Amino acid sequence: MLAFLAALAVADCSTSPSMSPLASGDYRLPVERTDLLCAGGGLIGDFVLHGAPSDPHIAWLTLPDGSRVELVWPLGYVAQFTPSLTVVDEGGNVIAREGSKPTGACSMGTNGEWLLEFSSPPTSDSESPGRTRRV
Repeated sequence: MLAFLAALAVADCSTSPSMSPLASGDYRLPVERTDLLCAGGGLIGDFVLHGAPSDPHIAWLTLPDGSRVELVWPLGYVAQFTPSLTVVDEGGNVIAREGSKPTGACSMGTNGEWLLEFSSPPTSDSESPGRTRRV
């Protein structure tokens, strides 16, 4: 049994994507597989992105009733705090900022976390009209 568990651990490590070191001031965001079908929908109401480097989840969403939902992100997305939250994709493009309001969401995480969609590109405190970018 022990040999089976060891083989399973080695096999799992060999298929895991490699993670490059983070740049100074970057925080890795929780990741979930994003190649799965996302059957989400649009958001109506005051849904707002927030973040803090001291928070175990780094970034979260507040709902209109004030409750909090944890988030998952595509591999390679990072949070930067200069001083407020900025979410950056693997190519260095700004996806969202503190106070951004997502246009859509779906439940993707194993613990009910949400994957968000934002209008892009974001402005300093709000989203500007334009194409949408799934994150």
